[in-house]
Amino acid sequence: MNRLFQTKLFLPFEIVGFALIVISVLWLLFPQNRFEELLKKEKGNDLLIVQYLENISKKERLDRELYETLLEKYSSLGFVDKALRELSENGSLYFGQKELLQREYDLLKKKYFLSSKDSKKIVKKRVKKSLEALVQKEDRWESLLGYYKDAVSFSFFDVARSIVKRGIELYPSNIEWYKKGVYLSKAAGSFNDMEFYLSRLIKLDPANRISYLLQKGEMEAAFGKYAQASETYLQLSKEEKERRVEWLEKSALYAKYAKMYKKSAKRYLEAMRYAGSYKEKKRVFLLAIEALRWGGYDKRAAMLVKRYMNYFIGDESVAKVMLQTALAAGDLKLAHKISLGLMERIK
Repeated sequence: MNRLFQTKLFLPFEIVGFALIVISVLWLLFPQNRFEELLKKEKGNDLLIVQYLENISKKERLDRELYETLLEKYSSLGFVDKALRELSENGSLYFGQKELLQREYDLLKKKYFLSSKDSKKIVKKRVKKSLEALVQKEDRWESLLGYYKDAVSFSFFDVARSIVKRGIELYPSNIEWYKKGVYLSKAAGSFNDMEFYLSRLIKLDPANRISYLLQKGEMEAAFGKYAQASETYLQLSKEEKERRVEWLEKSALYAKYAKMYKKSAKRYLEAMRYAGSYKEKKRVFLLAIEALRWGGYDKRAAMLVKRYMNYFIGDESVAKVMLQTALAAGDLKLAHKISLGLMERIK
């Protein structure tokens, strides 16, 4: 009894044969157009539907909806190569160039994810080539954004950059493309591109101007463009007044790195003017003297000492620096005054 129940009622090839007989009967019972309408709504055996549509296409051209059904079934069954071949041979009869490229790209992406590790590299090249062609035909913002994300996920950074340029060309006032341009140019280490995108953002998005200026200053410093960084931080000091001292110090620092020693000292002195505490004023004053002496401007540094001597003479550590500066400049009279001040403090 158990053996009877274990016996299979139908073999696999018998099941397929039976299904084909059912289709044939339906073909006889329904007019062709009615039967094709049923197929379009069919959610059953995709393989049988493909076989039927392939047979029909050998005799006559499928209408667009049936042709789309055939491609969809190929894709759902994993017959990506068949779908690609079908598109290549007959797709232009049903779709415009842009839609044809889109369908090819979608299929190639699927093929890439279905491919073995060894063949992925070859398929990836095809995906890139397809994406490059598609981008040139695309003008919809949402679609370009989707292709940009694809390009970045596939590490097609050159394609991603071309998408950004296309997006800016079509939507020159949309700040998102410039932001993406900053990201890509930073990753690529392209100073000129990054400068361009940030400069545009500073104009187009005033609400976030401070953030872009800061990014610009950091970028200029990172690329060794110290003179430009100095000017950017000077601009920041004018626009973000609650951090004015910090930005003036940065401006002075990069002016010094750019060997603009007099300008560096001037910025330090401006920072001293806005500094809130004596400790801050002392620090930036010493930095101003240091900048001038680095540049070999000892006499100018001595003039700075004369100007602020009375303010700092009571501070022994600053007085010693002022004395050294006066001696380096050969100003013995100034050195004598500072020495007297130091002696008074020691008493």
